[in-house]
Amino acid sequence: MKIAGLVGEGYKKELHAGAGCCCSLNDWRKNVKRREPQLNRTLINPLPEVMQVFIKCLAAEFMSGDKMFMTLHKMGIILEEEGYDEEEVEYIKTCSMHVFSENQNSFMKQFMG
Repeated sequence: MKIAGLVGEGYKKELHAGAGCCCSLNDWRKNVKRREPQLNRTLINPLPEVMQVFIKCLAAEFMSGDKMFMTLHKMGIILEEEGYDEEEVEYIKTCSMHVFSENQNSFMKQFMG
């Protein structure tokens, strides 16, 4: 998690660093505030439907969130090289990861994150 840049930030997000202990026995756990930015659901997902279906298929397979994050990071680099705005690239990556997380195989979530 101490890796500089987007990779380290991705690991922090994936591991929920700073979110508090996940032990259900701690009463104070109910008061922990979510510190990660939430996807604005009022905005339209910029991904074409066919791309969303593809990401859903990846999520159903034995693919970890780490692998998806690294793949999206590489995609972001390529998009920026193609002239996409940095903010737009981040939004596309966020939307992609959201689709992946919402459809990830529950076994994979428990097994690897």
